[in-house]
Amino acid sequence: MTDADNNTVEPLLTRPLVDDRELVLRALLEPFWDAEKQRATPSAFGNGNCFSLSRPALLPEAEIIERWREDLERPERRLEALAEVHVSVIRACAPPEQGVDLRLSVFADPTEKNPAHAELVGSNQAGTQLRKITRGVGNRILKQCRIRSL
Repeated sequence: MTDADNNTVEPLLTRPLVDDRELVLRALLEPFWDAEKQRATPSAFGNGNCFSLSRPALLPEAEIIERWREDLERPERRLEALAEVHVSVIRACAPPEQGVDLRLSVFADPTEKNPAHAELVGSNQAGTQLRKITRGVGNRILKQCRIRSL
């Protein structure tokens, strides 16, 4: 797929977008959870360009948590909490500064094991190339989340 300038569009950016009104959940476990301080870390949403989320509009929250426990937990790494936030709030956390070329988008990314899987992805404003979501932006998103212990 190409954009109007005939530049290649990153395949991750061609998937269906999740509606801005949807609530999404993020599993919080090491390294996204600081067990000593009992709080989420900015790396839960920052310092990368793609972050896994789940959509309780498609699966009950209890089932999502059960799948997280099966897929993510290890004896030394426990699921501690979850972050919940609406897609519109995530999108609004993109840096407003002029000259910062970052768009935040949430894409549907169902898998066989998790049909409610989605991904937060950073891209340029044109939506053609991946961009890193910095820890600062991740922290901005995190401050907008409701954190719940499990």
